Amino acid sequence: MGMLRSALADRFQLKLRQESRDLPVYALEVAAGGPKFKELKPGEVPQHEKEPAGVFARNATSMTDLMNTLNNVFGARLSLDRPVVDRTHLTGRYNMQLRTDMETQTDDSGHRTTQFPNLFHDMQSELGLKLVPTRVSMPYFVVEHAAAPAPN
Repeated sequence: MGMLRSALADRFQLKLRQESRDLPVYALEVAAGGPKFKELKPGEVPQHEKEPAGVFARNATSMTDLMNTLNNVFGARLSLDRPVVDRTHLTGRYNMQLRTDMETQTDDSGHRTTQFPNLFHDMQSELGLKLVPTRVSMPYFVVEHAAAPAPN
């Protein structure tokens, strides 16, 4: 990251300032009754079912895996209207699978969008986790200066 920052600064005279701002997020928390998945024993391999038609299924073995899915990291196809932060305090390896209904729609301009109408319900009923809307202080970058690059 340091090399990338340096290259952007050199090439575009890019100057950034980092601030903290209160931004809307979903906090991933353990729901009443606790998690509905088992912790893996050392050397144990997770067992998961196949993804049925019309259902989004994502396997996860850690809260980091689940967070990457919820934050659409690495093309996970699942995206929400705000970032998700982990407040579960679960640090082990788990055998969990998030399964939720998936609907693909086409808007007026012909762009296809995927909706997950039961995600909040399925998170709680299948995993014993809930997404709670809240605000948290997060790092935010402000561009102070940028210029077009000089020709090579």
